Amino acid sequence: MHVEEIALDQITPYPGNPRQISRKAISKVVDSLREFGPQQPIVVDAQMIIVVGHARLAAAKRLKMITFPCHIARNLSREQAAAYRLMDNRSHEEAEWDADSLKIELGALSGLDYDLALTGFDEQQLSDLMNDAEWPALPSGDREPFQSITFRLHDDQVATLKEAVRVASNMGKFSGPNQNRNGNALARIAEVFLEDHGQG
Repeated sequence: MHVEEIALDQITPYPGNPRQISRKAISKVVDSLREFGPQQPIVVDAQMIIVVGHARLAAAKRLKMITFPCHIARNLSREQAAAYRLMDNRSHEEAEWDADSLKIELGALSGLDYDLALTGFDEQQLSDLMNDAEWPALPSGDREPFQSITFRLHDDQVATLKEAVRVASNMGKFSGPNQNRNGNALARIAEVFLEDHGQG
């Protein structure tokens, strides 16, 4: 597949696009472009009319980009381009999430202090997905013998936890193999709690 940089002002949205794109969806694509850069081209026909990629174009314009990687689908007839436009949107609706695998992936990213908002899930969705304490087995490799733990917390509890982590992080340098600052801080909080209750 040949991809080339095309000026945004040469790309035309398909006027009859049946897929409505919300501002929220475009904002997520904006976040994705900021974090990851363009990883998928916009697909246009020979007249530079979008076949696939309306949200990417809208996000690129919001970011004031000048060009965007595009694939010109010269091999598609007008009928094929119209059908592909529908197929691309419709096929995404057939996919489903494996909740257990999703929790493991989100938990692993959370354990690495990665901003989960950049996964495209909003705050409520993340809360619902990670609504109980989970101890997922992480994939074998670099992370062993580490584990990721997720909790469901009320807003007030989140504020308390963040402050406790901040205080624990400022109690001195951590020692040991764990490079995750928040994980070390939580472990330190647990150690102090156990010691205070004669369990350490």
